[in-house]
Amino acid sequence: ITLVPTYLGYNRQDRKDRPRVATSARVIIDFLAHSGADRALLFDVHSEPTAGFFHPLMVDHLYASLIAVPYLKSVLSESSIVASPDKNAVRAEAYATRLGHDDFVVFSKSRSAPGEVKRDSIKIIGSVEGKDVLFVDDIIDSGGTMIADAEAAKEAGAKKIFCYAT
Repeated sequence: ITLVPTYLGYNRQDRKDRPRVATSARVIIDFLAHSGADRALLFDVHSEPTAGFFHPLMVDHLYASLIAVPYLKSVLSESSIVASPDKNAVRAEAYATRLGHDDFVVFSKSRSAPGEVKRDSIKIIGSVEGKDVLFVDDIIDSGGTMIADAEAAKEAGAKKIFCYAT
């Protein structure tokens, strides 16, 4: 039996970053891992280390970039840059490399609550001036972060804004 969770709920809650906060990802994955399956097929999970929570199952992790990159190359201009909508820039760096870019930018911000962005706290690490910006992420729930980052990019001189999320 192969598990294919198309959406791995609670995967954002993969670590204990505050007191009295459950690592819900571990609980959900333990439940799945002990369901009688032999393997799990994951697709662009939010937190790759959680694949280890599936022990003793064999895990294969597939990435959407294989089909996304050719399409993105066809719509992006020469003057484009890949952006990470938050401090975890691993995905943005990987897409930038696959798209043949030498650099990428990171949007860092403070949150007042999950899904709420303090608009005046957004800092852009790198330059978007005169460039088309491609934000890449694994999931968008409310869109608040993406909207705030797109507005900040426009204010910083970006031309077009593109968003890609699996």
